[in-house]
This record gives sequence, structure tokens and C-alpha cells, in this order.
Amino acid sequence: MPDVIDVRPASPEDWETVRTLRLAALVDAPNAFAAAYDAEAALTQAQWCERLTAGRTVTAWLGVEPVGLVVGFVDQSDSGTVELVAMWVAPASRCRGVGEVLLRAVETWACEAGARRLHLWVTESNLAARRLYERCGFLATDEHQPLPSAPELAEIGMERSV
Repeated sequence: MPDVIDVRPASPEDWETVRTLRLAALVDAPNAFAAAYDAEAALTQAQWCERLTAGRTVTAWLGVEPVGLVVGFVDQSDSGTVELVAMWVAPASRCRGVGEVLLRAVETWACEAGARRLHLWVTESNLAARRLYERCGFLATDEHQPLPSAPELAEIGMERSV
């Protein structure tokens, strides 16, 4: 029987769950994110709650366990674009459809917000993430930049229409 994946929009009341997922992501894959563990671990409850009022944070659950996270926010310079950030699925829950369900949840929100496209940055060497995004219809753009948390690594832009 396939896994039942529950996705939930996070609110400020969910800050501890989001914090736990985010810090687990930074430990698991430090070269996949623009932020560093120490900086995120130092955030206060108020700062986590503030983050949860901007854009849309979605958590994924298998049973009673939170197993994934993604954040979408409207690009300040282009209201037709939603940026995807902080995408992560716990290692034990990968290859079970969690990533796809998280991306669909943000896409639904993006459509409701009037967006025309989804955009993200992914570390060039993160082949598993790139394959997930490609399966979900994202295409690489010509954009390249250094990963802010590890400038020796490169990120590429990817996008898709909604």
C-alpha cells in the first residue's frame, strides 16, 4: 500500500516543527542550502514565527512524523514568480513521493497567489534534487551563482510555468 503523505501549511504555531525540520536539513545537506546551521540555530522563536508569516511554508508528514519541508514566497521584484527555497525531505522518506507532494502544494498556493512561474536555485552537484525538479517539470535556466553558504560551489536556476 502506498504511503499516505499529509501536507500541511505551517503557521507561527508550528514554529518548533519547522525549526526541527530546517535544522535537520542543514545537518543532512549543508551544501544544499544558502543558510548555515549555526545562523539558523541561533534564531529566536519570534524570528521563526515571523518567517512563517511571509509566503507559504509547507510541511510533509508520514503518520505522526514530520518528514519534509518547502517554502515558497512571491518574488519582490516580480509578483508573477514564486521562489522555492528550503526544500528538504528526510533521508528515510526519500523516493516515496514526498518531494513531489510538497512541490504540488506550493504550486497550488502559487496559482492562488496569481503566479505564472516557479523558480528555484539548486546546487549544481545535487543531482538527486535536480532529477526531482526535472521530473516535476522544471528546466535549467542560464542562471548561475555561487552558493552563499559555500561560495566554492555553484548553484543553477531552474523554473517552470504554473
